[in-house]
Amino acid sequence: METLTGMILIPWLCLCAWQDWKKREVANWLTLPPMLLALGLRMLGLTAGQASLLALIMVAVFIGWLGGWVGGADTKVTVALALVDPRLALWAWLGATAWYALLIAYARFIARDHDRIRLPGMLGFLIGAGGFWVWL
Repeated sequence: METLTGMILIPWLCLCAWQDWKKREVANWLTLPPMLLALGLRMLGLTAGQASLLALIMVAVFIGWLGGWVGGADTKVTVALALVDPRLALWAWLGATAWYALLIAYARFIARDHDRIRLPGMLGFLIGAGGFWVWL
């Protein structure tokens, strides 16, 4: 992954995470333009394998969104990241999954709040994307 791409995506994910933490939602003006830009740039040089993985990720998050398991912002950010590099989207989802597991464990075992809580997930995407650049 290019350093320039990381220098653009990490601050963008930080802004998404901050807005998600404060408002429990991420505005369309923050998610749609990067997704459309990534789509335009990505369609120029896609291999068959990358297109297949990209399609699989898009179908999975769309099904999750339709089922109510994935929020709209999570869907748009995942698509934007997958357009940049499908591996980046997978790492971001791993980070989000680990973050959700940590928050659920905290809510149930430490805070003793057994009700379903609304969790801001963008910080997990940021953690996973950061791990992608550190690891690869």
